[in-house]
Amino acid sequence: MKQFVFGLLLFSVILPLQFFAQVKNQEKKESSEIEILNAEYLEYVEVHGNFQKLVGNVVFKHDNALLYCDTAHFYKDNNSLIAFSNVYIRQGDSLHMYGNWLKYDGKTKIAKFRKKVKLVDKELTLFTDSLDFDRNTNIGKYEHGASIIDNENDLASKVGYYYSDKKLMFFKDSVVLINPQYTMYSDTLKYHTGTEIAYFYGPTRIVSDSNLIYCENGWYDTKKDISRFSKNAFLQSPTQKLSGDSLYYDRKLGFGEGLKNVEIIDTTEKLILRGNIGHYFQSPERSMMTDSAVFINYSEGDSLYLHADTLRMHTFNDTIKQKRFINVADSLRLSDSLLVNAELLTDSLGRKRTSREIRVWYPIGLPTDTVVAVYVDTAMDFKMVRGFYRVKMYKSDFQGKCDSLVYSTMDSTMKLYHDPILWSDNNQLTAEFIEMLTGNNTIKEVMMRNKAMIIADQDSIRFNQIKGREMKGFFNKSDLRRIDVSQNSQVIYFIEDDSGDTTDLEEKEFIGVNYVESSKMIIHLEDGEVSRIHFIPASDGRVMPLDEKPASEQRLEGFAWRIEHRPKKLADIFLWEGFSISDKLVIKFETKEEDIEQIDKDETEILEEEIF
Repeated sequence: MKQFVFGLLLFSVILPLQFFAQVKNQEKKESSEIEILNAEYLEYVEVHGNFQKLVGNVVFKHDNALLYCDTAHFYKDNNSLIAFSNVYIRQGDSLHMYGNWLKYDGKTKIAKFRKKVKLVDKELTLFTDSLDFDRNTNIGKYEHGASIIDNENDLASKVGYYYSDKKLMFFKDSVVLINPQYTMYSDTLKYHTGTEIAYFYGPTRIVSDSNLIYCENGWYDTKKDISRFSKNAFLQSPTQKLSGDSLYYDRKLGFGEGLKNVEIIDTTEKLILRGNIGHYFQSPERSMMTDSAVFINYSEGDSLYLHADTLRMHTFNDTIKQKRFINVADSLRLSDSLLVNAELLTDSLGRKRTSREIRVWYPIGLPTDTVVAVYVDTAMDFKMVRGFYRVKMYKSDFQGKCDSLVYSTMDSTMKLYHDPILWSDNNQLTAEFIEMLTGNNTIKEVMMRNKAMIIADQDSIRFNQIKGREMKGFFNKSDLRRIDVSQNSQVIYFIEDDSGDTTDLEEKEFIGVNYVESSKMIIHLEDGEVSRIHFIPASDGRVMPLDEKPASEQRLEGFAWRIEHRPKKLADIFLWEGFSISDKLVIKFETKEEDIEQIDKDETEILEEEIF
């Protein structure tokens, strides 16, 4: 028992002594003295704190660091020094610091460099006029501006921190990263010198010759040229703008991807794609949108909205013949003879000629003041939009439905495939294939091929019907005004009693139904009603009393009134025969005017201007 007590007392004495010794050793290690290794001469100065003045090839050592300078004031009592001219600190094999002036505290191990400061590490070189470096943590700090060179990237900011051990830099205020392919401007940026990845924590713009990227959060791998952006992020090319809650971009592939609330705006044609998943390829330029995808053909006041499972937009280049007016006298100055395809408009006497294409050999037979229209091959870009599966469209004056669709801006045509239907006013247009010519975002002409039929509701149970192998409909301000029917033409229309003044559907009175068959016919309409029909060859048709057959039997073969599929409001484009998309729809339907007003303004101008 005594031995146990004695051992316990001995342990209680030894333990504090060991702990005290460790503390003393740690203090000694942390506050090790600065050593003088070399100087050409030394003198003791008893002013300003009593220091030793060292001159010529001065070398100090502190822990694992060597300090070189031309002149130094060494305060031995305070374990500190001030170095002048050609100051250089070498720490280990990788970290080198230079400057014209240095104040170094051996107790805190903080080095304050001033004037023409340079820090060189394996991954970077930093230039500034003021740098504080803490050798305890190996963290450098500047607050008055610095520039950094890192492989292919040049960086600059007003305030910055360098974490040497972590190979990490943190920049604030007026941050600029210059790469041979782009320039990056940011408010706050973190940069890893080993991976060469930049992280953004504030408004950031990345400007290149081909596009502009903006975000307020994200990262950019400058080595692999891939990036991820969020928070008000968008990618702007000269012709298209991609935005979304989250964007991914591969600069080498010229590929961008957007997730959630994605929008692609074609700034040249005023076309918009919206959805929750979007892809963008820069060259050749093409886009894809899916998951609640919407195509918008923007028009102030009344845009066309179109939904499909998948939407694709491509940019194509083609050559078209463009009319140019020239004077024969001008052409003679260019060449003694010129062979062109031209349309002769006027001669020297001002007489108008009939429009026809002729081959003209100048100057034979034409006075020099003759004006001609020459057709010149001109290259142009145009967009093609394709919608795949469950296509529905809505506009205030017409609606449509089909399985797939193609729209081209070159001739403003829209082609509807697989069970297409168009609704305009009280008319339903169907065929195996429908081609629609638009202008100013309204229907101009409609071509219907194979089993073409137009049905017009008269009073919910009676329907005017026009059928033929092919039809061509002509519109005026979205009103169907004329229908040309070819091959196996048939028509059923109800004859209205026009003795009264009322036009209300509920009060319409019909006196008979006319049934006509002909090879071809031309039908004219006024206010949605048949006004006259021209039959080729002539035919009087057959007028039947209303009660000869029930209204349900007064139908042409293939009759199908499909009003239940007609979108009555914008949200209905997402309904498809009992199927509807998720209730978590996040697409913004309204196209704000400012969406288009910004085209060719802020973002496009940024591509061409120098920010600083």
